[in-house]
Amino acid sequence: MEIQREEKDKKSRLYLFILIAILLAVNILLGVKLYMGNKENEQMSSQNIQINADNKDLVKELDALTTEYNSTKTENGELKTKMQEQDELINNKVAEIKKMIDRGNMSAAEIKKAKSELATLRAEINNYKTQIAELTQKNQELTNENSNLSTNLSNEQGKTGALTEQNAQLSQTVAVAKRLKAGSIRIAGLGDRILSSKMKETNKASKVLQLKVSLVLNENTVADAGSKNVYVKIISPDGAPMATDSKTIEVDGTQSLYTMMQTIDYKNEAEAVVLYWEKGSEFAKGEYTVEVFGDGYRMGQTKFTLK
Repeated sequence: MEIQREEKDKKSRLYLFILIAILLAVNILLGVKLYMGNKENEQMSSQNIQINADNKDLVKELDALTTEYNSTKTENGELKTKMQEQDELINNKVAEIKKMIDRGNMSAAEIKKAKSELATLRAEINNYKTQIAELTQKNQELTNENSNLSTNLSNEQGKTGALTEQNAQLSQTVAVAKRLKAGSIRIAGLGDRILSSKMKETNKASKVLQLKVSLVLNENTVADAGSKNVYVKIISPDGAPMATDSKTIEVDGTQSLYTMMQTIDYKNEAEAVVLYWEKGSEFAKGEYTVEVFGDGYRMGQTKFTLK
């Protein structure tokens, strides 16, 4: 009986030891699992902190690149047209990266990809800045060339204008030099001599039947030789031109009546010209003016008086 009790006590103690061992093993396993869980949580927390930091860095870098790009964009219409394709490429890249960041909860792989895209964007913006600088320099060079060309053109136009003016002045000088001048202009009244058929000069208005105008076209070696019309206008004492009809010529740009005309063959030598005018009625007393014209200008004039 005693022996059976001892055997039973031994078995009870054995079971107790086994239970204690099991509980101890469970506690150890739970402790290890708890430790590993805490360790994993710490790692996850550290990773989350790093991810958040990386996310903020991505936002800052994207903002910095966007600001840099916007400050580089040109307002020059011609350059904007040339850079339009590059602008679209950069804007699309910015939108793509921003979309990745805005999604949040980025994994390490996604952050790595975003950083790679930012590096590509920075390279594109640097290339954009280089192209803008080159195009701006070329435009400035073209502007300078155009300015120089404009200056040269202006100078040449000034020279041409000066030469044109000189030529005009020379032409005017030549035109003036070619003008014929009437010298020795003389007008006399002619009346009948009772005992002769030849008329004699008189300055008495009552006896004058006709007026004789004589002149000499002076020698001019630079004038155009050939047929010349010599016009004479006699102005009576009352200021009216003496003429039987309304024949006119242009003198210095103005139409003028004339009294009589004679055509001569001018040979660049002195040429005597004589013209006669018969009024058909009595001449008035007073001062008469005689003007001689040819080739559209006045050649000379004189005055005389009938008493």
